[in-house]
Amino acid sequence: MKNLLFFLKKFGYLLLFIIYITAAIIPYTSTYHFQRKTIINSGAAISGAFFSMTGYVSSFFHLRGENARMSEEIDRLRSENLRLRDAYNTLTEIPFTSFPTTTNDQAITYNSVLAHVINNSVHSAHNYITLNKGRADGIQADMGVISESGIVGVVSAVSEHYSAVISVLNKKMKISCRLKHGEYFGSLSWDDVSDPSSAYLNDIPRHAVFTKGDTIITSGFSTIFPEGIIVGTVEEKDDAKQENDNFFRLKIKLATDFQGLYHVRVLVSENTEERKSLERNNL
Repeated sequence: MKNLLFFLKKFGYLLLFIIYITAAIIPYTSTYHFQRKTIINSGAAISGAFFSMTGYVSSFFHLRGENARMSEEIDRLRSENLRLRDAYNTLTEIPFTSFPTTTNDQAITYNSVLAHVINNSVHSAHNYITLNKGRADGIQADMGVISESGIVGVVSAVSEHYSAVISVLNKKMKISCRLKHGEYFGSLSWDDVSDPSSAYLNDIPRHAVFTKGDTIITSGFSTIFPEGIIVGTVEEKDDAKQENDNFFRLKIKLATDFQGLYHVRVLVSENTEERKSLERNNL
């Protein structure tokens, strides 16, 4: 009914005009054959135009209905997308399996908090990362940060809802790491500011045995990272002079893609303070 009223409002005067014309020419065409034929042909043209116009109007209302259905479908898909995103976030919030490391036979258990990178730099000598989680989420300074591929950095400062992280790509950062297949360990540092994909493992003994592609992992010698977190793989031996000639360093291909970093986890340990207190009193 609403569509009919809209149609009459838009084309009512045209319909009234056609009715008047029809009423005027009927007596005339009933008397003269030639005029009747001419008028019939003209009427056919007018009728054709009229029906084309009504077809256009019908199509217009049909398209409006299609647009409405499409809008409903878009709304449905948006709702489904949000539902799936919430489900994904719920699944990814599940803590990691505990990572144990031992000091005097006392295990440190690590859980994690999922966070997203909201700011990141890779081309400075001192790169930092900003996360969208902070003190309200249980994050504190000196907590380790990892990605699904490997280590990322260490939390340096927190506010209520945000965290600043010193990236592995920071000349101030030093992380204790070791060869996975062997007992040789050293200090990971980032020295080449032009290359965000590589770092160096320093102070490896000259007699250490390794091959290209060997895996480098965290040593577990601190409370920041548990033992066994992937760092990267050996690219080559670097013959740059060390402070002590009994050692050399390895160039490491980092496992984490810092230029594409988004999802990370902040490692939260349950009894870090106990270990720190023990080490302060005995070292």
